[in-house]
Amino acid sequence: MPLLGPAVMLLSFDVAPEAIAEHNQRHTQEHLPERLSIPGFVRGTRWVALSGPPGYFVMYQVAQLATLTSAAYLRGAAEVRAAMSRMDFALTERELGA
Repeated sequence: MPLLGPAVMLLSFDVAPEAIAEHNQRHTQEHLPERLSIPGFVRGTRWVALSGPPGYFVMYQVAQLATLTSAAYLRGAAEVRAAMSRMDFALTERELGA
């Protein structure tokens, strides 16, 4: 799969077993569409591990690295942190790169 943008945000994380169904539903139905509606986001993909932690890997491709510090992104990020705090969510790693 070729990259659609010159910059990416990579996330790896785990979700508590009792929160997996809620997380998967929210990520698919709400979070991913919200992220892709932010100007500069061009693609978001999520993978689930077949075994071992971390359980999830997400890659967001963006038009430029500055997208990840834009006002629109930062507003959305604050909302996501609030939603994730209600689930047992453990961010393992977050990387930005261009």
